[in-house]
Formats: sequence, structure tokens, C-alpha cells
Amino acid sequence: MAKYRTEFKVKVAKEYLKSNISYKYLSEKYCIPDKGLIIRWVNDFREKGIEGLKPKKRGRSSKMPKSPKKSKDIKIDSSENLTNLGDNSLTETQLKEKIKKLEEKNYWLQLENDALKKR
Repeated sequence: MAKYRTEFKVKVAKEYLKSNISYKYLSEKYCIPDKGLIIRWVNDFREKGIEGLKPKKRGRSSKMPKSPKKSKDIKIDSSENLTNLGDNSLTETQLKEKIKKLEEKNYWLQLENDALKKR
């Protein structure tokens, strides 16, 4: 099936609406094999304007949740464990960063776990 640009569809639909030209004549003029396409374009243009002629998103929507755009390969050194927190040697910024890394690691592990459960 041929794909037509939105601008072309608008041009054909407007030409039909502004003149007394038939669908068949327009399909021959612009080498469109099926006049039904032009009928659909004109109807969509009447109902929704240019938005009706823009390509629509096709296919299934993703069932995977949107994730943070960071790498999946998050590794935390074994020496950096939470038992070091008791001596107050880490600054608040370091703690926040550690929590952020752990939350992200947890997120990816949960996704992996969910995927394995569905098998």
C-alpha cells in the first residue's frame, strides 16, 4: 500500500471541496489507484481538519512501564553496602546518590523478575 504525505492528502481534499471535480477524476489525475482513498481523505478532512489526515500511530501499545533512561548495567561495589551508614562517614549528597542507585537497581531487578514470572 502506498503511503501519501499529509500535505498531498490536504491538497487533494481541498481540490475536491473547492471544485466540482469527481473522485474518479482526481484519482486519475494524481495516479491514486483507489478513489476510496480520496473519499476517506475528504471525509477525514471535513471532520477533523488537517489532524484527520496525519498518520495515526499503529500497532500495539507497550505493556512495559516507562523507565528511566539510564543503563541497565548498574553495579554497586560490595564494599559500598548500607552497613557503612552507621558511622556517619557519608555526606548527605553521597547518601542521596546511593539511594538513587539502589532504587534504580531495584527497578531493573523488579522488571527482570516480572519478565521471568511471565515465562
